[in-house]
Amino acid sequence: MSKDGARRSKVEFQDALPHETLIQSSPYLKHAYGLVYREILDLADAHLVEGVSIEVGAAGGFFSEHCPDLVRSDVRTSKNLDLRLDGMKLPFKDQSLSRIYCKDSLHHMANPQLFFQEAVRCLQPGGGIVCSEPYWGPVAQFIYRYGHSEEFNTKVDSWEFESHSPFDSNQAVLFLLLRKLRLTFVRNFPEIEIIEGRPITGPSYVLSGGASRRSLLPNSLLVKLANLEKRTDFWRRSCGLAYTTVFRVRLEK
Repeated sequence: MSKDGARRSKVEFQDALPHETLIQSSPYLKHAYGLVYREILDLADAHLVEGVSIEVGAAGGFFSEHCPDLVRSDVRTSKNLDLRLDGMKLPFKDQSLSRIYCKDSLHHMANPQLFFQEAVRCLQPGGGIVCSEPYWGPVAQFIYRYGHSEEFNTKVDSWEFESHSPFDSNQAVLFLLLRKLRLTFVRNFPEIEIIEGRPITGPSYVLSGGASRRSLLPNSLLVKLANLEKRTDFWRRSCGLAYTTVFRVRLEK
């Protein structure tokens, strides 16, 4: 990493407020994030028991606006957090949680196996993890590989990766868990049943420039396009950018 990159990562690690302010100040980005949060909550309500819920990787977002009783946590700092923690070392009692929400945080965990071990310990039967993570469709792979600063590596034979910072990642982690290395995951975690959702977050996000590039369309048009994407499915497999999944702890562990 360059010196400039190291300085930038240090600043971002210390405070997530600039990212949160950017998302909240953009009508389209706030709307797009809201759609993802709603998708995550709908999956949770459809498949998981109710109870104490936490978000791992909450800094910079506003999921708690859609889920008021949420315990907000992150490895970063933010005035809007309830806890600062490492997702691979959860400070909760056995079977004390019902839901763990992860939006774009699983792929930053250098050893997802530790996270799932901790989750199985902390979650009650019928509870689970709900993830929204980078998708592996053709458009998504092109953007993540050539237009994104984080790595997207599907060629590895392990979901672990070397990490020197909370911002290090492999955005292909969910692909590895659900596709390439699924049998290994199933063998390692017989207590977990996988319930796949669907691709979400469509071309409107690309046209918006996301949180780092200039938008190509006005916010009003982007919001309309996002609403159209919500009502349709033809674009999802080819153009989706994120993918939702539930990892549910079986009623009999």
